[in-house]
Amino acid sequence: MSFCASWAEMKSFVENEKPPDEAALNDYLDARRDAAGSVPDGLTDEWDAIVAWDDQIVEVLYSVDFDPDDINETIVAGAFGSVEEADEAEARQQLALDSIDRWSLANCAGSAVDALAFCEMWTEISLNLSGVSSDQNRDPVQRQRDLADWIAQAGSAVPPEIDYEKVKEGYFISEKMLDGSKSAMKILHPLPRVDELSDDVDKTEHALYFEQAANGIPVRMALLCLVMGAIR
Repeated sequence: MSFCASWAEMKSFVENEKPPDEAALNDYLDARRDAAGSVPDGLTDEWDAIVAWDDQIVEVLYSVDFDPDDINETIVAGAFGSVEEADEAEARQQLALDSIDRWSLANCAGSAVDALAFCEMWTEISLNLSGVSSDQNRDPVQRQRDLADWIAQAGSAVPPEIDYEKVKEGYFISEKMLDGSKSAMKILHPLPRVDELSDDVDKTEHALYFEQAANGIPVRMALLCLVMGAIR
């Protein structure tokens, strides 16, 4: 069985909100064994984090005979060393799950979505990058994870007709293109540039992006001071 197929089976177990029974756990562990021999390059650290978490959780589940109501801090500490170490292991496991999810969205057949879904995801990406979310009540950390997932999905689902490599040369600004523009027209860019902004624009009266970038430094410094309590 391929890693993608095994990972899909593992995910169905992880995402199941019901407490696992022994049969479900064994199915999960079988899928994990199938996947272990084909872990993609670059994901070994993430895989190790998942396995480390799994092995301790298996110990916990068997110690309470798969009854989640019997799990307490003493049992958790006995398996992980301490409650704090259990929390750290869970955090590493969650980050690992997110990383492998993003890899699978970009590389596993059947993960790609249609052009409409691509547009919907791109809307969410744009909103989030601008500091706006369609769901402001969501936890900020979860919003960042969702954003990473959307980017991974969008990257694997770019419709052929808007493939970046095919259209990138049509989206650029040069000094010649600015001939006849009003002097009040200014060009902004977050920098650094790639191919979309010609160097010859730098010397024109329209270029405002260097000032934009320079102004961003004290603004970010002020925001950091504000959130850290250095200023009120």
